[in-house]
Amino acid sequence: EMDRVRARADARRLFMTLRLAVMDPANQLPVSLRASIVSVCDAALREVEREKTDFDFLATICDDFRAGLSTPAAVSAA
Repeated sequence: EMDRVRARADARRLFMTLRLAVMDPANQLPVSLRASIVSVCDAALREVEREKTDFDFLATICDDFRAGLSTPAAVSAA
């Protein structure tokens, strides 16, 4: 049970930090991308607060962000 509590706390911290980072007015990402990221963060934060958190769902979100970040800029810009 302690592992689940820790995982929820870590996920909450991660998605709150990411949400704040993309909402920063100095953030240079396109507004539409920033809005999409905030929407995903909000969904993840809602999941974290559920009594029975779906950790597979949260892991999938993290994997998708990781995959997007590891895509070379030249490919993603094309």
